[in-house]
Amino acid sequence: MGDTSPDRTRFFGRVTSVVTHELMNVFAVIRETAGLVEDLLLMAGKGAKVPDGKLLEKLSTVKKQVDRGATITAALNCFSHGPDRSVSEFDAHKTTEQLVFLTGRLARSGNIAVTVEDPEGPCPVRTSSVAFQMILFLGLELLTEVSREGTALSVSVRAKGSGCAVSISPGKRDNAPQYRIEGAGQWREINDLCGEIGASASVDSSGTTLTFSF
Repeated sequence: MGDTSPDRTRFFGRVTSVVTHELMNVFAVIRETAGLVEDLLLMAGKGAKVPDGKLLEKLSTVKKQVDRGATITAALNCFSHGPDRSVSEFDAHKTTEQLVFLTGRLARSGNIAVTVEDPEGPCPVRTSSVAFQMILFLGLELLTEVSREGTALSVSVRAKGSGCAVSISPGKRDNAPQYRIEGAGQWREINDLCGEIGASASVDSSGTTLTFSF
């Protein structure tokens, strides 16, 4: 898969779109809060009493949003360095957490919660970090689309031989996907990508859990 692959370009576009929406929300809150702070200062300048703690409350809101924006930007910066090397060794759990954090808005828009379980130990893997994240993204997108509203998806990353395995599960049997995973459009893309990097994708016997082995 070359650097100019349409699939890769589309993937980076999707992730960037999600992240910029999050940053726009951060700026919107800062803009609104700054306007309220300006109003409070104008009140004080005219001799009106400003409610105790109101100004500090608004400044605290701005600080929280600045911190959130910095966290999002730092994660996006790490993500953007994925193509620096076609193959590299990286921490599969950390990379998974980062992608789930960056793309969380997609799941939340469908009222789907996604959590990454704590690892049992180090999960180093040597492969294409871009392909790894594309496969994970497609898996999350697939399960988000076929799962019932209110489902809580759980992502686990564990060492497996010289590589790792990543599983995405709805957790409860009542949250089983409404449609067959194998019938979703992303399933073919996932298997094509897995074939390119020597990975594999499988669905458990209940048809509810996706597992990727790298």
